[in-house]
Amino acid sequence: MTESVEQNENTEIESELTPEQQTEDVNQSERDRIASQMAKEMSGDENEEFDPTNIPEMSPEEEQAALEATQDMLETPEGAEFAAIGVIDYYEELLQEHGHEKFTITDKKKEIGAKRLQPVIQKYAPQALGLLGQYKSEVMAALWVGSLAYSSVKQLKTLKAQDKAVKASSENPSENKVETIPEAS
Repeated sequence: MTESVEQNENTEIESELTPEQQTEDVNQSERDRIASQMAKEMSGDENEEFDPTNIPEMSPEEEQAALEATQDMLETPEGAEFAAIGVIDYYEELLQEHGHEKFTITDKKKEIGAKRLQPVIQKYAPQALGLLGQYKSEVMAALWVGSLAYSSVKQLKTLKAQDKAVKASSENPSENKVETIPEAS
């Protein structure tokens, strides 16, 4: 047998998929398409006001495919870390809006937090998505609120104390010396 004939036979064997494999290939292609569409939709201007009427209606099959694509993404280290960073950023914005506008989480702390959350997200989030349904965002936010609450409250108190010190010094011009309070860690 010649080398080209052997190669053709091997290629034919590899290209023949079982019906289950073909179905899985189609499902994976659909999940990839939905994930790509979601990524495209999310890449818009983040300062743009969210309009829920722009969300296209999904059929139950499309919802299931989107859920499976999300579960697949969260099972990868990169996907879980991406999700963790998103949750941390959301948590920071929430505290800036409701606590103090100067509140920040350092990039280093975000990176460490994402790395620590990544295995937990990989392990539990994919299964939890099916159970939590439409409440997954709320649960993820609650996880971060609990894990960073102590340091966040400490930093907020420090920032408010700094604001009071600045206000007190501006009200009492004879004492132009403003005491700085070290940043909470």
